[in-house]
Amino acid sequence: MNLIPTRRFSGMAAIYGSVVYFIMSHISIFFYPGGTPWDRTTSGYHYWQNFLSDLGETVAKNGEPNLSSMIIMNSSLIIFGISLCIFFLNYSSFTTRRWMGWLASSLGIFSSIGLIIVGATPSNILKDIHLFGVYMWALGLLIALIITLVFNKKIIPDWLTVISAIFMVLLAYHMYQGIMNVRGLPITIIQKIVFNLNVFWYMTMGWFLTQE
Repeated sequence: MNLIPTRRFSGMAAIYGSVVYFIMSHISIFFYPGGTPWDRTTSGYHYWQNFLSDLGETVAKNGEPNLSSMIIMNSSLIIFGISLCIFFLNYSSFTTRRWMGWLASSLGIFSSIGLIIVGATPSNILKDIHLFGVYMWALGLLIALIITLVFNKKIIPDWLTVISAIFMVLLAYHMYQGIMNVRGLPITIIQKIVFNLNVFWYMTMGWFLTQE
């Protein structure tokens, strides 16, 4: 009995997980009461001023309960992370050297587990574990991207390779922002760009894996 799913199943898992996360995370925005990390008097969710993690906190930045948004957002992250663990089981298909593909797969699963941790730990009550999950996600994915670009098997087209490189640079820059404790619009804007690119990248890579 083969415990590893087919490449098509892994690719579809990435696609469905990305779509579910994108839809659910945007639905959670409508339930967020208000407040940003820098202005607690605002009403509702301000896309470029709030962090994504604000949606998953038990209490909004304005002090009001945030139960609905928290459940929807955190559930979407956990579903996303689980689907990506399935995706990375066949990720070695994208690399020319099998052992490097296995390394990339392991790092991708490590990154995906980080997403699950992020979803399971609201940042206002479990901040340290939440941030640990964030860095697991970012670091594991960053190294997996580097391996993919260096040992590209040419399954993906040139335009997606370029997008992967841009994604890698922005992800590394966002990690730098976190390490340097950058605050304000520079980090919230880059976070949104990085995570939207992340969703698009997984959807596209998932589709190409289904064709392999």
